[in-house]
Amino acid sequence: MINPVCRVIIFVEDMPLMANFYSNLINGRDLTTEEINEHWTEIANPGLSIALHSGGKKTSEAKLQDIKLCFHAPNSTGLDETMRRIGASVVSERLPVDGVLVKDFLDPEGNEFSIEVY
Repeated sequence: MINPVCRVIIFVEDMPLMANFYSNLINGRDLTTEEINEHWTEIANPGLSIALHSGGKKTSEAKLQDIKLCFHAPNSTGLDETMRRIGASVVSERLPVDGVLVKDFLDPEGNEFSIEVY
C-alpha cells in the first residue's frame, strides 16, 4: 500500500532564518521563538508539512539541491515584492504552457523553489 506524502524535509544551516522564511511563504507570519526548535521545526500546511532539519551544510558553491518545492498562487500581483520582503531572490519566470506562469526564486540559503500561477 502506498500512503500519501505527509512531509518534505529540508536540511538547513540557519534554523531561525529558514523557519521564518518558510512560515512566511506558507502561512504569512513569523514563528515565535517557542515554535522554533534548533534541530527540527515543522511548518504546517493542509495535506503536507515542510520539516526543517538542522545539520544541512553546503560543501561547495556547486552543491546540488536535493529537492525543489513548488507552490501555487492564484495570481502574480505583488508576488515578486512579497518574496523579496520575506527574504527570497527572484530568479526567472516562464510560461511553459498556456495559462500557467512559473516563477522561480531562491530561498535565503540558495535553494530554488517555484510558484505556479494559474
